[in-house]
Amino acid sequence: MGGSIALAAGLGPLIGGVLVAAGGWRAIFLVNIPFVAAALAIAWRAVPRRPGVVATTAFDWLGAALLATVLIGSALLVIEGGHAPAMLAPGIPLLLVLAVALIWWELRHPDPVFQPRFFAIRPFAAANAAISSSNLAFYTVLLAIPILLTRHLEWSSLQVGLALALLSAPMIVFSPIGGRLADRYGRRLPSVIGCVVLTVGLLPPALAAGLSPYALLPCLALMGAGVGLSTAGLQTSAIEALDPSQAGVAAGLFSTSRYIGSFAGSIALARLLDHGQGLSGFHAVFLIALAGGIVSVLVTLALPRRARSIGSGVSSAAT
Repeated sequence: MGGSIALAAGLGPLIGGVLVAAGGWRAIFLVNIPFVAAALAIAWRAVPRRPGVVATTAFDWLGAALLATVLIGSALLVIEGGHAPAMLAPGIPLLLVLAVALIWWELRHPDPVFQPRFFAIRPFAAANAAISSSNLAFYTVLLAIPILLTRHLEWSSLQVGLALALLSAPMIVFSPIGGRLADRYGRRLPSVIGCVVLTVGLLPPALAAGLSPYALLPCLALMGAGVGLSTAGLQTSAIEALDPSQAGVAAGLFSTSRYIGSFAGSIALARLLDHGQGLSGFHAVFLIALAGGIVSVLVTLALPRRARSIGSGVSSAAT
C-alpha cells in the first residue's frame, strides 16, 4: 500500500510539471477528473459492501460532526488568524469549548468515532505521534522545494517535477522493504531506522546555509527513503494496538494524525515565507522540518520490539 501511494506521489510531480509547461496551471485540475472517476469505479467494485464486524450501536454522528468542526475550525483559525487577529479573541475560547464537548461526548458514547482513551495505549500513541512529526518534516520540505527552486533558482516546472520525483521515488522502493522488515524483525526497527534516515537527510539543508541545489537532491532522496522505510511499521503498530473491531477507527485516527502533521508544516511554511525573508526563511523552514524528524525518532523508540497480541491494548486500557 505504501509503495502504491509513493508511486502515485512520484508520478504526480512529473505529470504536473509537464502539464503546467504545456497547458498552464488549469491543466493540473482537469487531468484529475479521469483519475477520480477511475478511483470511484474501482472502489465501488473492489471494496466490500458489508463491514467485517457488524456494529451493534448507532453510528456516532454527533461525534463525527464535532470532530469535523474542531478540525476545520482549527484550520481556519490558524490560517485566517494572521490576517484577521480580531477573530482570535472569540475563536480560541469557542474552539476550546467545542474540543471539551467532543471529548466529553466521546468518552460517554458506546462506539465513538474518536476515542481519547486509545491514546493512553503506548504503541498507538507513539505511532500517531511519529507519523504526525515525520509528515510535518516531509511535507514541509515537499511544499518548500518548488518555491525555493522557482523563486530563487528559476527552475522550470518540469525540472521542479523531476526534483520532487527524486523525493518520492525512493518511497516506492523502500515502502515494501520497510513492510517486510516490520514483519520479519518487528515494527520498531524499520520505523526507527526510517525516521533516522529522514532526519539525516534533513541535516545538511537545516544546518548548512546556502546549500547548493545539486547537493540538496541527494538529501531529498534520503528523506523519501526514510519515510518509505518507516510508514508500514508505524501504520501496522497503530492498527494492531487495538481490537480488530476497531481497525477502521485506528486507521482513521492514524490518517488524521498524518494530515495534522502535514497541515502544521504547511502553515509554518506559509508564515515563514510570507514575510519576504528570502533564503533565510527557507533555512528556518528546514530547521522546523529537522525538529519534526528528531521528534519522530524519539517517539518511535516507544514502539514495541515485536507485535503485541491483538486487542491487548484495548483490554488494558479498559481495565
